[in-house]
Amino acid sequence: MPRIFMAMSRDGLFFPIFKDVHPKFGTPFYGTWITGVTAGVLTLLIDIEILADMVSIGTLMAFL
Repeated sequence: MPRIFMAMSRDGLFFPIFKDVHPKFGTPFYGTWITGVTAGVLTLLIDIEILADMVSIGTLMAFL
């Protein structure tokens, strides 16, 4: 997800802050943090069975 954010921001389709990469590791720094924090918050707030169903539906939609 962070690399998708980075590619979209380089094309001008997303917020420009997401195209910044870490100088040492070369990874999209802000996208990684925001994606990780969002996933952590969702894990804390949503029941695991509902979250698993959402992930399954998302995977199915990605393959369609």
